[in-house]
Amino acid sequence: PNRGRQMGFYRGLASAAFALGSVSGGWIADHIGINAALMLCASIYFLTALLAFTIQEEKSGVTTWNGQHLVDWVRLTVRRLLSGSYGGLGTPNTQGLPVLFLVGIVLWIAAHTASASMWPNYMTSLGYTKTQNGLLWGFAALIEFPAMWFSGMLSDRWGRPALLTVGGLGIGLTNLGYFALAGFFPFLIVIQIMRGIGFGSYTSNAMTFAAELGTPEERGSRSGLYNSVSSAGSLIGSMLGGTLAQWLGFAPLYATCAAMATAAAICFALLRQRSQ
Repeated sequence: PNRGRQMGFYRGLASAAFALGSVSGGWIADHIGINAALMLCASIYFLTALLAFTIQEEKSGVTTWNGQHLVDWVRLTVRRLLSGSYGGLGTPNTQGLPVLFLVGIVLWIAAHTASASMWPNYMTSLGYTKTQNGLLWGFAALIEFPAMWFSGMLSDRWGRPALLTVGGLGIGLTNLGYFALAGFFPFLIVIQIMRGIGFGSYTSNAMTFAAELGTPEERGSRSGLYNSVSSAGSLIGSMLGGTLAQWLGFAPLYATCAAMATAAAICFALLRQRSQ
């Protein structure tokens, strides 16, 4: 019953660390150099890998896979895809994730990645320094911690799709703000608050929604599908961001991102209706 709150707290800790890295990274890049910032990042990743080796996973109820398990899983997956049973449009079932959810993921991640990938360049074109960029990004990440925790608690009461819809609308409004008001620093503070709320509301609840459908034994495959679709959206967003910025400029890029995030919110809203 508290899964949303727990997932929100876990992801919130990551955002708090991201805030610390954004602020310190911008200062290091401006005062020491980008190479120093990258070396620090590499050292932290190495330390993280060492710490990960100390994590002990609970093995109870987990089936050890062998070659036959893999063959059976591939056959079942192909059968589901050919029969169209990998999720109805909006109703969660025991055979897969809903299509509306998967489409919403692609749209949301593509909008977020396209926006974020060009954001430093956009801010630099408006005259902001690396330190200011780091402070603004870190401020948004700092908002994410309470936003994720609080949205996780709300989703335990109202359901994951409702908070996913908030996440889509929040990022849509954020990119609309970048499109219209990014040249005014005080407005950027408000926009970054909205970004933190939208990002936090989507991220913690998308992971929870994907993981809690079906049986515990299926959680790994569903989480894998969720991350694969997220990666596809990220790839689309990465290509879209640079291409639109180069061909049309930053303003059309952020208008497009606002439209995609709003479309994702519509998918999640329809998902909520069909789930009721």
